[in-house]
Amino acid sequence: MTTDYEGLDNIVAFWDPKTKPQPLKPVHFGYTLYWTHETDFKVSENKVVSTRVGPENQFKAEQFVIDFDGPHFDAIPESQPPAVVASCSANGDIVDTQVFRNTFMGTWRAIVKMKPKPGNQDPVDLRCTLQTGTNALGETWVYQWSPQ
Repeated sequence: MTTDYEGLDNIVAFWDPKTKPQPLKPVHFGYTLYWTHETDFKVSENKVVSTRVGPENQFKAEQFVIDFDGPHFDAIPESQPPAVVASCSANGDIVDTQVFRNTFMGTWRAIVKMKPKPGNQDPVDLRCTLQTGTNALGETWVYQWSPQ
């Protein structure tokens, strides 16, 4: 379908539910987006299972707590933790990273601390993966943090 106006070009699907939502009543939606070069859309068993975001006082930064889980992560001994490989766009700086075994959840937990550049009003794009040597162990966590 073509559009009369460029702002509508990003709409790729429409949904017309059989049971219409009631006016002024909340409706909860959930969806998953997949980015892959694979044609079979096979999803890795080694993935990010949770993300928590909040301020961090020591560095006056934003803190991202990311849990990674799956067979590759389970096989890593606690005495030899994977490396955190984190980066962000030029309008922010990664000021600290940590990784440890989260024995309660059975995951590897990465903590990434990002400090936006002074006066920055634009979103900061972040990426984080865990790896041993030069091998990524699972999917890469991608997040867009907004200062607003």
